[in-house]
Amino acid sequence: MTKDIKKLVSLQYATRLKELGVLNIKEWHFVVPRFKDSRIVAHAETKRKEVLALKKNNPKAYDYIDDGFAIIIKTAEDFKVEISRIIRTTITDVKLNFAIFHVGKPDWSKCDSEKAANIKRKVKAVMGDVDESDEDFNDLVNMYIEAYINGLEILRILREGYPEVFEDIHMLEQSYKKQVKMITRMNSDSSMNSKVFNEILNDFQNKLEQQFKYLNAASIMELKLDLISGWLADCSMQFKGR
Repeated sequence: MTKDIKKLVSLQYATRLKELGVLNIKEWHFVVPRFKDSRIVAHAETKRKEVLALKKNNPKAYDYIDDGFAIIIKTAEDFKVEISRIIRTTITDVKLNFAIFHVGKPDWSKCDSEKAANIKRKVKAVMGDVDESDEDFNDLVNMYIEAYINGLEILRILREGYPEVFEDIHMLEQSYKKQVKMITRMNSDSSMNSKVFNEILNDFQNKLEQQFKYLNAASIMELKLDLISGWLADCSMQFKGR
């Protein structure tokens, strides 16, 4: 930032800008993937004041700098629509990573008692003859409840910030959910619940990998878990108990 701002206020650069028709610079953007340290904001403010001080002392030389000149820090979040469009339509090694969404700790109030009971009942049906005090059973139930809550937040972020990606995911999820509903309801042999469930997991992951080549592997796994948790929480996925 210091190096580039120094270039911005150099008289040689000023002449070049005027030759290019740049006559009134109101904003200067400093683009970084992300930042966590507030010192970068303080540094930007210091450089902004330095630029305006130069203009005040020599208004004619710096007439290409606006009186309201500002230094603005931009991160990847500010370009999410453009990033979404590029990764969906261009052959590139850049992949979208859901980890950037910073979902944080799950809000358990978003999973009401009915949905939690649905997840619990269906996990038990898949696992078979298992006691509800079983540690593995409870770990799985908690994992799917947490994934359901996280999925709601991730889909909200996608819908608001990456609408085209959300639409792609929503269309596949709605279509595949119908297939899941049909497969699980047609299974009359409860001893096959685990086999059917694992086949759905594997097939759905394959579908995600084929359609969403612009998502990284971790995001594919996250998306699979979150969406399947949603099917467990509602009436899309049904398994008869043993």
